Amino acid sequence: MLKDYLIAYGYSVNQINKIITNYEIQKYQETKLLQKIQTINTYLENIFKNKNIVIKATSDYPQLYGYDLEYLKNKYQELQEIGYQEDELQKMLINLPILLCYSQEKIKNKIQTFTSIGYSKENILKMTIKMPQLYGYQEEKIIERINYLQKLGYSIEDIIKMTTQYPQLYSFKESRIADTIKLLLSFSLPLPIVLKMLKVSPQMIGYSSEKIQKNLQILNSMNYSKEKIMCIITLYPSILGISSDSLLKHLEFYQELNLEEIIFKNPRNLLQSIELTYARLCYFKEHDIPISSRKLFMKKSEFERIYQITTEDLLALYPYMSSNKKSK
Repeated sequence: MLKDYLIAYGYSVNQINKIITNYEIQKYQETKLLQKIQTINTYLENIFKNKNIVIKATSDYPQLYGYDLEYLKNKYQELQEIGYQEDELQKMLINLPILLCYSQEKIKNKIQTFTSIGYSKENILKMTIKMPQLYGYQEEKIIERINYLQKLGYSIEDIIKMTTQYPQLYSFKESRIADTIKLLLSFSLPLPIVLKMLKVSPQMIGYSSEKIQKNLQILNSMNYSKEKIMCIITLYPSILGISSDSLLKHLEFYQELNLEEIIFKNPRNLLQSIELTYARLCYFKEHDIPISSRKLFMKKSEFERIYQITTEDLLALYPYMSSNKKSK
C-alpha cells in the first residue's frame, strides 16, 4: 500500500528504500505513515510547486515525515516572521529541506551570533538565503574562520562584506583559502594585491586551481605588460573563474580590433557578448558615430531608446562569425 503510493508518486526504488528504512519513521504503522506522507507531500507541493523537488527533498531527508503537519507549518511561519519572503524560503528549502525542522531556539541563537559579530539583519538574511546551512554551523567554527581571516589582514567590516557576498567562505577549510593565496602568489602577484582580489571577489576561493592557472596563462599569452595584467585581475578578479575558451575568444577579439584599452580600463566589459559588441561596432561605423566605451557597453534598454533599434534587429543586421576580422 505504502510502496504503491510512493511508486505512483514518482519515487525510485532506491528512494523508497531510503524512506521506509529511516529509523525516525519506522515507529509508525504503515497506514499511519502513508497518511503522514500523503499529507506532508501535499504541503510540500504547495511550497516547492514541483513534485520532483518534493521527491528529492523527502528522499534526502525522510525524517521530515517524523514531524506533524502543524509543526512544519509553524516552522515555516517562524521563518517568515524572521523576514524571509515566500520565494526566498522556497530557494532555501530546496537547498536545505531539513531547515523546516530546525528549532526556533537554534535559529535565533545563530542570528544572535551573527548580530554580535556585527552583521546587520539584512546581511544575515542575504547570507542565509544563499547558504541556509549556516543555521547548522557551530558558533566555534564561525569564530575560528573570522579569526583566521583577521590574521590574513582583513577587518571585521571586510569579513562581513566578503561573507555576505560569498557565505561559502565559512564552509571551506583554512587550507583551501591558504592554497588559493599561495597559487596566486606563485604568479608573482604581490600579497596586498592577492588579498585585495579576494576582498573584491571572495568566490575565487571556490575556483579550482586548474581554472585559475589556465586563465592566468591566457592573460600572459596575450603579451600584455605585467602592469596591465595586474590592472585587469585587480579590477575584475572574477575573470579568473570564467570559461577559459570564452576568455581567450574575448581577448583575441579586442586585440584584433585594437580595442584592448577598453578592457584595461574596465575588464568587466568582457561580460558583454562578442556578438553584441561586434554588432554595435558595425552600427557605429555605418552611421559615422564616434566609438566610446560608454556607448559600446551601455545597457540594452538605453541603447535601444537612443538609437531606435532593438537588440534582436541589431544582431540580425550585423551577425558576427568567428572568421570576421574586419578592422573597425
